[in-house]
Amino acid sequence: MPRLACRGLTLIELLVALALLGIIMTGLYRTLVTNQRIHQAQTQRIDLQQNVRAAGTILPAELRELAATGGDIGAMGQDSIRLRAMRTLAFLCRMPPLGPGLTAGPTVATTILTVPTQPWYGLRDFDAAHDSLLVYYEGDETTRSDDGWVLGRITGIASGSCPVPDARSGREVAVRLQFAAGQLNRPGAIPSGAPLRAFETVTYVRYRASDGRHYIGQRSLGGLQPILGPVTANGFALRYYDAAGNPTTDRFQVGEIEVVVRGQTVQPVRGAGGSLVHSVDSVVTRVGLRNNRRW
Repeated sequence: MPRLACRGLTLIELLVALALLGIIMTGLYRTLVTNQRIHQAQTQRIDLQQNVRAAGTILPAELRELAATGGDIGAMGQDSIRLRAMRTLAFLCRMPPLGPGLTAGPTVATTILTVPTQPWYGLRDFDAAHDSLLVYYEGDETTRSDDGWVLGRITGIASGSCPVPDARSGREVAVRLQFAAGQLNRPGAIPSGAPLRAFETVTYVRYRASDGRHYIGQRSLGGLQPILGPVTANGFALRYYDAAGNPTTDRFQVGEIEVVVRGQTVQPVRGAGGSLVHSVDSVVTRVGLRNNRRW
């Protein structure tokens, strides 16, 4: 039988095989690198879009609750605002004791506000360490011209109960009330069923962190905490308008607030020209203040 000849690869054939292998491996490497870059860029842009969407949710929710005519805006600037951030809403189940016998003067009273354990609404429960209160003031029931809010400071919280026939478990909130001009400290001025709003004073501000990036932070008694970011160096802008839509610098006349947030990616991504840049996205929201007094 004839034998099949067997021979090794020549040097030229080996070089050709190595060249083909190199071309294939180079193509695979470039494909992997490209996919990695696309994945990284998409991840960065997704994070950026989520960050911007959060800005369109968190800030308007805080601002919409304000009553500028009632003093809820403490200070306002182009890239910061100090405000009363509402945290809890409850309703009195007992008429609080008021009157000259409980006061150190005609405008100050220390009293007990009784609220049921349920229902209450908001982000969290009362916090004696951080919260102040706004209690609805009825005054003269025959007119609404004296209706408003009494400012109070929580001095303690204890368990309590609502009166019969309600008979629900509740809490007794010790509070020092500060009556405004025209509000009388007298029995019945704050009725049973009056809403009670707990708030903490916070400041939303753009700041530069230790990593060199800019963030939008919330400053309160607990310190400064980042809530959104990173943003660009001009990534947080506020504009204020009165009820007629005209720009205003009077914090008591604000009817609308325009919020501009310009976010950027944490890491640079490769742009259309091939250079590495921080991708930027923005959102503009105009918020009407719902709780401004209308009369």
